Amino acid sequence: MTELTVHLRVNDSTTEQQTPVRFSIQDEQGKFYAPHGRAEDFPMGLAEAVGGAAAIGTKKWYYIDGSCEITLPTGVPLHLQVAKGLLYEPIDRTVTLGAGQMALRLTIEKKLPARNDFFVDSRAHFLTPHDALLEAQAEGLDAIQLLIAENMVPGQDGKLYPTTMNLAAFSGQEACLERDGTSVVVNTLNSHPAVGKVALLHCHRPIFPLSFGEENDNWSICDWCDQGHRKKGVAVWVDAYHEAVPGGEALVAALLGKIDAIELTANRAAKILSMVTMLRTLNYPVALVGSRERWSNKMAANTLLTVVSRDRTFVEAIREAKTYVTNGPIMEWSVEEEWLRARAESLRPMEKLTVSNATTKLAEFKAREVSGVYCIEAEFPVSQCPSPFVILSVDGPSGEDSRNQRGAYAVTSPITIGEYDPQDPALETARKTLRKLVEGYRDWQETGARFTKSNVRDRVMGYCADALTKLDGGS
Repeated sequence: MTELTVHLRVNDSTTEQQTPVRFSIQDEQGKFYAPHGRAEDFPMGLAEAVGGAAAIGTKKWYYIDGSCEITLPTGVPLHLQVAKGLLYEPIDRTVTLGAGQMALRLTIEKKLPARNDFFVDSRAHFLTPHDALLEAQAEGLDAIQLLIAENMVPGQDGKLYPTTMNLAAFSGQEACLERDGTSVVVNTLNSHPAVGKVALLHCHRPIFPLSFGEENDNWSICDWCDQGHRKKGVAVWVDAYHEAVPGGEALVAALLGKIDAIELTANRAAKILSMVTMLRTLNYPVALVGSRERWSNKMAANTLLTVVSRDRTFVEAIREAKTYVTNGPIMEWSVEEEWLRARAESLRPMEKLTVSNATTKLAEFKAREVSGVYCIEAEFPVSQCPSPFVILSVDGPSGEDSRNQRGAYAVTSPITIGEYDPQDPALETARKTLRKLVEGYRDWQETGARFTKSNVRDRVMGYCADALTKLDGGS
């Protein structure tokens, strides 16, 4: 077996020009081959040299701008995979390089139309802006929100030091970097280990403190949200319904109208959707957003992206709760003349599209496959829905856990189809469930929080009281 330096190039079928992609090459013994300048092995801990490569499932992948030099063996089968977002047919084949072969040319085909979709990764951390831009282009994204997060780093003197990577790159309401229609926007993630976390997007300045709770609890989620909203920013509740913080102050903030969106994650999808539908039942519309969960080089195999229409900006779509999240299916829908019409297309196998409301599955539509593209079309009479909203969701074939493994999955934010009904029987169940969570957080504040400033304690307890008043039907 001879090894050669090979020039690898991947072209886009639509432009016939090289295009950024994510690729993996592995031999039969399990060895992965990295492009020159990248290491075959890379760290996978939180904030450890994040960017340029990723371990997804059992595979190691590398990001390139469309071409690279790579040392490969000749005369042996190599498993080659290339991916570029949701609209392109992935390349998955076995190649064997001939003796003296110095080049490998590939073309990745765009199989789904771009239509009017705008693809966003709503949260990434610890990448440089340039790494974030390359990855966004390779994943077929239009924008990526790169969030500054406080991280403790050990010094050589044995002490832990707080670091804030990309603070100098903060761009808030503008792009930090932009190339060929893809942009990187730098904002902040603000967190407390027990109170909760919020991503503050489209802000006029970095919102400080980035974290609290280490020494005292003299701050609040609601205060962060208020600061972010001063100049038309939006607040996204992340790590919602985490086992350690099922509600926390982020729920209080949502009930007070301070939360604009909730991040949906595959491993807690059912609980988060339950929270979103309860809030919508109580007439608190919040958007769903998704992210690739990129804060280390080890990534989940089935992460979610946010998709909005180009008819409005990403921030406007969040404020209007007109978003959906997906790992593959592309969706569109409209409500016209008493009919809800929807369509989904995917390169990943789809089985069904479901129409549901807060408590009930209302209708189900099956997928068909034509030339490798799965399609679902649905028409549903809105008069058959007892609530003022519906949610559309797409799932992969039966037997696959769509949200955690390979199957297709997508879900919309609640879609308004009618007027809020104060007599809706689902209201009492939602109030009872959320009241219990708010009371649990209030009790923690009374007994477990470490306030050193009485005015902050009074303000936070006031937020809890206001949220409970709203749950009781007050203004």
